[in-house]
Amino acid sequence: MLALIVVVLAGCGGTGPIGRGPIATVNGTAIHRSDVEDLLDGQRQLTEATAAVAREQAGSADAGFTVEDVERSLSVQLDRFGGSGSSTIPTDVATGQLAELVQLELMRAAIEKAGGEVTEQHRQTARAELEAEISQSGLSIESVPPVLLDHYTELTAVNLALEDIVPDDVGEDLVVSADEYEQSLRDAFEANGASYRQLCLHELLFEEEDAAVAAVDRLEGGEDVAAVHADLGVDDPARAPQECQTLPAGTLVEYVGQEAFTAEAGHVFPPEQVGGPEQGQPTLWSVVAVEDVDVPDFDDVRDQLAQDFPDTSGAEVDDARNRHLDDLLRSVFLDADVTIDPRWGTWDPETKTVVVPVDPGAEPPPDGDFGDLELVEPAP
Repeated sequence: MLALIVVVLAGCGGTGPIGRGPIATVNGTAIHRSDVEDLLDGQRQLTEATAAVAREQAGSADAGFTVEDVERSLSVQLDRFGGSGSSTIPTDVATGQLAELVQLELMRAAIEKAGGEVTEQHRQTARAELEAEISQSGLSIESVPPVLLDHYTELTAVNLALEDIVPDDVGEDLVVSADEYEQSLRDAFEANGASYRQLCLHELLFEEEDAAVAAVDRLEGGEDVAAVHADLGVDDPARAPQECQTLPAGTLVEYVGQEAFTAEAGHVFPPEQVGGPEQGQPTLWSVVAVEDVDVPDFDDVRDQLAQDFPDTSGAEVDDARNRHLDDLLRSVFLDADVTIDPRWGTWDPETKTVVVPVDPGAEPPPDGDFGDLELVEPAP
C-alpha cells in the first residue's frame, strides 16, 4: 500500500523553501496544508471537549451511559484522526477535510456568478445560529476551537447567501393562494364526500353460517339487534351488541366494500367469515348492521380534509428553488479550475469530493483503509 508523505524540503539558491506551496487551488485561490491541519486539530479538540461534558453527565439517572461508555466512544472517535504514527493521519480524513474547503470556495464562486455576496448580516446570523446550537448541546462557546467556530460560521453564512441568490420568481407559478387551496378542499369534498359519511354500526357474531344468514333476514325485517343476537348469536355475553360504533365510510370500505359509501340506516351487510385456525382463533361469522348514518357537510369535515389533502405547494416551491440552485452549483463545480496536489488526491466534480490517492500497483485496501498521510517536516 502506498504510504503518502507530504514533505517540506529546505530551499536553495534564494528561491525559498520548496514544498510550502498550496496543496490545492480553486479558480486561483490557494488552499494550504495548514488550513487542513488547523481544522483537523480543532475537530480533535472539540471531540475531547464534548467528551468532557459527557463525563460530567455520566452516571446520572437521565444520562443512560457511564464514564466507561464515554471513554470507549472517545477512543473510537479519536481513532479517526490517528494514523500509524504519532505524526500521521488517515489519508481519507485529510482529503475529506480538503474537499470541504474546495466546496466552500466553489460555493463562493456560485454566489459571485449569480451576482450575490456573503454579507456581514449573513455572518452575524450564522454565528448566532451556531452559538445557539452549541449552547443547546451543553458545550460552552469557549470550549469550541476558534478555528472551527470561524470556519463553520463562514460555511453557514455562505449557505445563507446561496439561498438569497435564487431569483424570487423561481417557483412563483407553483404558489397556491389561501382561496385557491380552500377551493381545492371543496373540490375534494365533492369528489370524496361519501368517504366522510359516518355509519353507526352493530357487529353480531355467529358460530354457524346458517345462523348468520337467518340473522340477516330477521334484521332486514326490522327485528331488534339484541333480540336477534340473543336467539342466534355466540353464547358469550362479552360479544353481545352494545351501543353502535361509529366509523367513517372510508374506513369501513376495507371490510364491507363499496356499499359503505351508499348504505343507509337499516342496511345489513352479508355475512363474512372471521377468525379461523390459521389465525389461532375459532371460526365465526360476522354480520354488520347499520343503525344510523350521518352525512356531514363541508364545514364538519374541513379539518379532516386538510389533513387528507394538505397544501403541498410550499414544498413544491422549495423543490423548484433547490433545483435552480443545484443547477447553478453543478455548472460552477463542472466548470471550475481545481488543482489538487496528487499526493493528496484528485478532484471529482461530479461527486464534489477529493478522491484519495491509491497506488496502482498496491493491493486493494481492506475496509476502506487508504493508509496514512504524513504531515511533518523531516529532519534535515
